[in-house]
Amino acid sequence: MSAREIHVAGVRLLVSLKTDRLAIAKAIKARDVVALHGAAEIAWSRPDPSLAATDPALFKALSDGVTAFFLKGYAILNRDTLAERAKQALAKR
Repeated sequence: MSAREIHVAGVRLLVSLKTDRLAIAKAIKARDVVALHGAAEIAWSRPDPSLAATDPALFKALSDGVTAFFLKGYAILNRDTLAERAKQALAKR
């Protein structure tokens, strides 16, 4: 499993919440478990605070995405199940 690929997919999903408030719902419908797993891991561990100094716009977008992730109730997604399914999806590629 490529941790980098999961992280990048999660960042893209959380940043896309800025323009599309239904991005996570669309990822669930499309069964994009790699992006969902990445977004959930970023949300649960919070964006790296050092990112605020190096790329403040990305840090703000990620922080806003994390806030939306929790406010919309997606924290109920099971971390272990997402990790397992993301691993399976990456193995098929």
